[in-house]
Amino acid sequence: MFPSDIERCQIWIQNSGRKDFIGLSREEIQRKRLVLCSEHFEKNQFNCPKEHSPKKRTLKWKAVPTIFPVPNPPPSTTPKRKHTFRPSPERPKKKRKGPESQGACISVEQRTMSGVAYSQELLETTVELVKSGQIGLKEASRSFNIPYSTLGDKVRGRRPVKAKPKKLLLPEEEKGLVEWVQRHAQRSLPRTVENLKAKVKEVLDLRGASTKSGDGLPGKDWLLSFRERHPELSLRTPQALGKERAP
Repeated sequence: MFPSDIERCQIWIQNSGRKDFIGLSREEIQRKRLVLCSEHFEKNQFNCPKEHSPKKRTLKWKAVPTIFPVPNPPPSTTPKRKHTFRPSPERPKKKRKGPESQGACISVEQRTMSGVAYSQELLETTVELVKSGQIGLKEASRSFNIPYSTLGDKVRGRRPVKAKPKKLLLPEEEKGLVEWVQRHAQRSLPRTVENLKAKVKEVLDLRGASTKSGDGLPGKDWLLSFRERHPELSLRTPQALGKERAP
C-alpha cells in the first residue's frame, strides 16, 4: 500500500505517472486502498534480493517505485454493460385446488368448513345416527367430515339442525299487512297476489330493506310461508258477478 508519510506518498504518486493519482490526498488514497506490486521497484529497493528468499524480502524504508512501463491506466477492453429495464416475464398464477378441480360440484345448499363440503341432508342424517346411538360423535365427525363442535351443538340441541329462514318482514309489519288484506276484504275489494307483493315491497322500501330478487318483490317461498302462518287468509279464484250483483 502507499506509505502513510505525506512526502513519500507524493513521490510515489509522481513517479507512477498516473494522472488519476495526481491530486489525491493521503486520506483519499487510503480510502481507495491503492497499492503497488513489487514489479514497480528495483531489486536494490528490497532488504533481501529476490533470488535468495523471495518470501522474506521487504521494502526498504525509503524505497521509491521507478518501474512504470505503462504511465497511465490503459483503456479498458471490457465492453460497458448497457443497463436496460425489461419487464419480468409474468409467471402463470397457480390455481388453488378446490373441490371443483377435483371433480366435485358444490351446490348452493352445501356448506364448506376447512375446505370440506357437507350438505344439509348429510348433516341431518348424521345427527339422527348419533342420536340413535348407531355411531359415536367423534367417529361421525371424522367419517363425514363435519366439524365436531358443529355436530355436537346439533346433537345436544344447542343449535337447530335446520337453520331458520330469515324473516322478510318484522312482526309488526306482517301484522299490519294482514290487517290491510282483511280491511280490503271487508269492503269487497279483495287483494290479489300481485297487490300483496307490491304492498310488501312498499313496506320494505319505507324501512330501507330489500329482497334478494332483482325486482324487490317477495318470491313464491315467502308467499307459501305467509299463507301457512296466517290460515285466516284464503286464496280464492275471482268469480264473475251475477246480474243481480252487477252495477
